[in-house]
Amino acid sequence: MNTLVRCVNGHRFPINLKKHLNRRERYCPRCHQPIQVRSKLSFTPSLDWVARKEGYASAATKKQAEMEVAQRLAEFFGTLRGRRRRKARK
Repeated sequence: MNTLVRCVNGHRFPINLKKHLNRRERYCPRCHQPIQVRSKLSFTPSLDWVARKEGYASAATKKQAEMEVAQRLAEFFGTLRGRRRRKARK
């Protein structure tokens, strides 16, 4: 299945999209200008997969563990804040 493509300079030529699956752009045979045929692919894995990869049962348990760590840090720095007092300037 060929698709007719036009380059920036107005040259038209056919491209077989099923043949070149791993390329984002093709080049015009006359002027060698790159022509973007496909948009850039991005891979975003599911949150459960990322959590399992890091050793958690699911994304919910990972989020809960992160919140517990954040709460412990807040408590720790809260106790430090209460101990230190600035000396008043004279």
